[in-house]
Amino acid sequence: MKKLFILTIALMFFGKISAQSDTTYWEKGGVFGIKFAQTSFTNWAQGGENSIALNSNFNLFAKYNKDKISWESELFADYGTINQGTKGFRKADDRFELVSKFGYKASKQWNYAALFNFKTQFMDGFKYDDNDSALFTSTFLAPAYLNLSIGMDYKPNKVISVFISPITAKFTYVGDTALANAGAFGLDPATVDAAGARISS
Repeated sequence: MKKLFILTIALMFFGKISAQSDTTYWEKGGVFGIKFAQTSFTNWAQGGENSIALNSNFNLFAKYNKDKISWESELFADYGTINQGTKGFRKADDRFELVSKFGYKASKQWNYAALFNFKTQFMDGFKYDDNDSALFTSTFLAPAYLNLSIGMDYKPNKVISVFISPITAKFTYVGDTALANAGAFGLDPATVDAAGARISS
């Protein structure tokens, strides 16, 4: 008689930190979490692969509000890895992102606003073919995206924010020369130097 054994273990840890200055102009805080999951199959008729996954996330924020001036910034740092079957550990999530928005009150619900957004990743990225051969596709600062926007921010309350930007500039930086020379991420190889390349749109 065949034995059937399925085991799933999931451990999650989340935390929250917050602080507010005595003047109440600043509000600071963050959220962080770690999640571990393991699944094991034995003689499972419908198939399946054993897996181990580990994910972490970290989010910090700082908000300043005084008179007509507001300034909101957030930092996101996420990383996850998974080992499925006998393939070894592979990256499942990877993000480093900084978002900052400066506002100057125009009316009760509208602000003149400028937005800064920077995004990249921590570790090398790979694409795998059917034979599990790895092709190097990305790394830290390859690519890195920078967005700058100017517009109006509609804030009817503390929860809702709608940013409208008629003027936006996007910059792409590839810090790996081999990827830049290959024209990765929309780069024009003709613009590449020893440090990589930058393009805007």
